[in-house]
Amino acid sequence: MKSIFSSGSSLYMRLLIVAVLSAILILIDKTTNWLDPAKRVIGLTTVPFYHLLDIPYETAEVVDDMLTSRADLIEMNKKLASENIILKKNMQRMAALTAENIRLRETLGGSKRVDVDHMLTEVVSVDPDPFVHRTVVDVGLNNGVQEGWPVIDAKGLIGQVVEVGYHYSRVLLITDSTHAVPVEVHRNGTRAIAVGTGDINELKLIYVADTADVVEGDLLLTSGLGGKFPPGYPVARVTSVYHDPGRPYALVKALPVAELDRSRQWLVLKTPKAEIEQDFIERNAQKEAGVAK
Repeated sequence: MKSIFSSGSSLYMRLLIVAVLSAILILIDKTTNWLDPAKRVIGLTTVPFYHLLDIPYETAEVVDDMLTSRADLIEMNKKLASENIILKKNMQRMAALTAENIRLRETLGGSKRVDVDHMLTEVVSVDPDPFVHRTVVDVGLNNGVQEGWPVIDAKGLIGQVVEVGYHYSRVLLITDSTHAVPVEVHRNGTRAIAVGTGDINELKLIYVADTADVVEGDLLLTSGLGGKFPPGYPVARVTSVYHDPGRPYALVKALPVAELDRSRQWLVLKTPKAEIEQDFIERNAQKEAGVAK
């Protein structure tokens, strides 16, 4: 029994001594800076343990990032692509308006412009027939799409909606041999009609007078004539002009500026036909007034 009590007393004394020493060290630390060097050394030795304790948290963050769903990434990509194509669409219109302001700066002040709304769409399939330039896009009646609405990409005019289903629509490309779009030369306003040739890389212009001021490199824009396409969107760039003395019209070929066979994300333009026709009438009247002056 004595040994037990003796052992207990010894343990008690040890604890008491440790407590007293701890109190003395705390007092010294509070009132002096004698222990600062020792604290710094001890702090350095504990750094690895802090990193070790932080490993589970850092691992959880890495795993969380890796588990970001593919759907979220796809949605983010679509959003960025949508913003990019909308900005480029606005740039197309600004380029056309700048050129028009240069030509008509004395008379254009009161012109009413067409405010064209749009919706983003994506190509889901291409017609396998090489002689038919049509694609299917992922918007339809449930999105409010209407037959005849124009379609553009980030570079220029793609074509127009020719058939509308509930979830999907068919788009006829400007290079299809049955397609035609009224255009004008960006540089001087000379009008023509661009028709498809069946070649994805070529359009031809019809009804271009042999004396018309059209040269290689000219940019062709939608003119708005006919009310199907709003004015001012890039269509093609002239690649060759051939004058035949025996014919009243020049043979003009052009390369589409839109990436017809490469781009996948397009914009469908919600075009109010009456406003497009009114805009064309006003622009035409202003041009004639400018010539009269």
